[in-house]
Amino acid sequence: MRKAEILDAQDDARYGKGKRGDELPKELQRRQDRLDALRKAKAELEAEAAADNARRREQQARAAEEQAAEAAAATEDNGKTDAESEAALGPLSKRRSKRSAEPAVPAGERSWPAGCRSTRPRLQASQARIR
Repeated sequence: MRKAEILDAQDDARYGKGKRGDELPKELQRRQDRLDALRKAKAELEAEAAADNARRREQQARAAEEQAAEAAAATEDNGKTDAESEAALGPLSKRRSKRSAEPAVPAGERSWPAGCRSTRPRLQASQARIR
């Protein structure tokens, strides 16, 4: 019993007589005051987020302008347009951009690696027997 009285005296000294210590501060004890404080905090956070978004869009716009300026400078330095560059490359540029319809090695001249378990050599052998 004596221990409980000591703890109660310590709590009274810390929080005040008759208080538990989990009470809200005076500025938040009323419901309307709490709602006002929450609205104010939310408005501050939204304003901060809007400022961050505006700053980010501004940085992206500057970066895009810099890239466009660098591309324009590179084009001026080369003295050639993209069409002239592709024309200078000739058939190489076409080969890179389009895949050839013809295989690199004709079908009859393909060499199959030793131990290949592909069905292609067996298919060719069976077709030869049918002919």
